[in-house]
Amino acid sequence: MQELTQGGAKELLPVGDKPVIGWALLEASEAQPSRVVVISSPEKPDMNAYLAANQQVKVEMQFVQDGLAPAIALAGGQDSAIVILPDTLYYPNKACSRIVRALTEGFDIVLLTEQVPDEHVSKYGIVESNSSGEVHRILEKPSPSSTQSRQAVAGRYGFSEKMMQFLVETVLSLGEQDKEIGITPILNLALKNGYSAISVQTLSVEKRYDCGSLDGYRKAIEAVK
Repeated sequence: MQELTQGGAKELLPVGDKPVIGWALLEASEAQPSRVVVISSPEKPDMNAYLAANQQVKVEMQFVQDGLAPAIALAGGQDSAIVILPDTLYYPNKACSRIVRALTEGFDIVLLTEQVPDEHVSKYGIVESNSSGEVHRILEKPSPSSTQSRQAVAGRYGFSEKMMQFLVETVLSLGEQDKEIGITPILNLALKNGYSAISVQTLSVEKRYDCGSLDGYRKAIEAVK
């Protein structure tokens, strides 16, 4: 995205009347959370200045870019949580209310998923579940021949308070590592330890735009006009 950002944060690229991160914050507010935490980096001073003007948001710094799981752990393990990856923009409808509902029904892990074609399977975390949506395994960027599932994780997660505690404790137990700690291994470990998970599939009115790519970003701009 360097062609557009010119060294700035891609989260501040405009889509309609607000930046990409603004759409994520709007989606978060619609879920009526007790608090909103944004994980940022000291290398994004422009985004941090934007966030500093929003008194409803708490910012936590990820000083070492060591992966998604440690980033989520920075929010703490004292509450249930919805995780919104801002590169993925949903418009006009969003699935957060359905994720919240699944959490209130007692699931520890809620994965928003989207059907993808065979040629895109190796680009995503792929969720294997039964006919009721109950998840038994997540595969990280598998080959299309290694799974029959075409349900890809679509940029949104829901975690119960118990699952958030498990995530924080697992990240802490791994300590300092030379590689990034992804979320998929921790979710699979939780499943092996008896945590319940469900897949919530996107609806046709929940259009996803990948604002981390030039093509997806341009499509988002067209959609929000």
